[in-house]
Amino acid sequence: MSNSVMADSDLTPAAVRSMFRRAGVETDLTIDLSVVRYVDHVALALILSSIAARKSHNLSTKLIAPRSPRVLDYLQTWHFFEHMSDWVGDSLINLLDHDSAARLEQRRVDKHRSVYDEFPAGQPPEDPYADLEQSGPQMMGLPESPYFPRNHFPISRVDIEKGGQLHAAARERDSWLDDPLQSLLARIIGPQAGKLVARTVVFEGIKNTGMHPNATAVFTSAQFVRDKVGAPREFVMCMWDNGSSVPETLRAGFETFGAITTPAFGQLKERFRVRVWDEGASLDESPKANFVMDTTEPPYTGDRLALLISAFFLGVTSIPGVRSDHELPSKEISDRVAALGGPGLEFYGGLGLYLIRDAVAYQAGGAVEYYNGVHHLTITSTGIPDEYDVDVEEALHGNIGIRGNLLIIRLPTLGAEPIASIRHVA
Repeated sequence: MSNSVMADSDLTPAAVRSMFRRAGVETDLTIDLSVVRYVDHVALALILSSIAARKSHNLSTKLIAPRSPRVLDYLQTWHFFEHMSDWVGDSLINLLDHDSAARLEQRRVDKHRSVYDEFPAGQPPEDPYADLEQSGPQMMGLPESPYFPRNHFPISRVDIEKGGQLHAAARERDSWLDDPLQSLLARIIGPQAGKLVARTVVFEGIKNTGMHPNATAVFTSAQFVRDKVGAPREFVMCMWDNGSSVPETLRAGFETFGAITTPAFGQLKERFRVRVWDEGASLDESPKANFVMDTTEPPYTGDRLALLISAFFLGVTSIPGVRSDHELPSKEISDRVAALGGPGLEFYGGLGLYLIRDAVAYQAGGAVEYYNGVHHLTITSTGIPDEYDVDVEEALHGNIGIRGNLLIIRLPTLGAEPIASIRHVA
């Protein structure tokens, strides 16, 4: 028995979640992307990690590729098909229908051909990104178009060797510290944005993925999201790993060590105002659950959602002892962490997701999103020190959700408003 669902013309994260809700989980599935005219890189990440989850349940999934030549070119410049097999853990021939595979081969872009050839208008004048050299993470430029985000960083794979996540994280961090790239991020997002992305998001994010059992790789991508008049509104980065989920990792740590907190835990008192909705509930509906979590209260290991939220608390980790990979992203952060509880605190785990959440949501006025299993979290600052809103969408019964862990950060650009409490549906 099989089922088929057709994607909307705008392939957004909300559209992807709606599509998998309609699909059900007890049948093989064909996902029809033939009418897609706009794609978002977070939506692509959700499709691949959802297909990976279905594969782990022995369910077959095939994609019908977009028919638009422009969209196919875009997906190729994003390296979507190149990494599809690795991400899902299946061969491309099993993941694409026959006609799509044939069209993709015919449309394969020669590496020397410019994507601008498809657009009569050519390169947009006064391109603010034109001086970015092709070093460090490669950024692809696309012409002004209603169909595509104008500038993006294609999907890239970072291999995580057992015990080698620190070196992998340092290599990727250093590539993001490339001078032209830092200049670009400073000009579009803010003076300290480049260092925040490289030293906190990239370094701590990749290092954190190495803590997840069975993780062998992390896939990253990024884009500038533009408003209706074409100005950059947000910088969005996503990071997916194929390891065990955060709740499973923390629960295993508790079973092994009898604790999942370090001496850093409780040194900082913060409040998380949590609201939970069924996935797809309208924005004017009241949440089905509403409660407050305090970062000084021991994490409750009996509840998956509570464990997932607790992972963003200072001092919560699956390995509560002193770590050997204690390098921090900067002396400033090291001093700040040590100041919370005295010298030596920075040598423990339980810092990475806290540092990302603090830097992105509080310091930069952005948002941190996390997809894990059937849960989708959005963490934003209330504007009050040490207080955060956590909006949770919980997939309906029967939805498999995603495999692994998907971290997304959203940073407002210069002149844009801070990202307030939201239910992220765009």
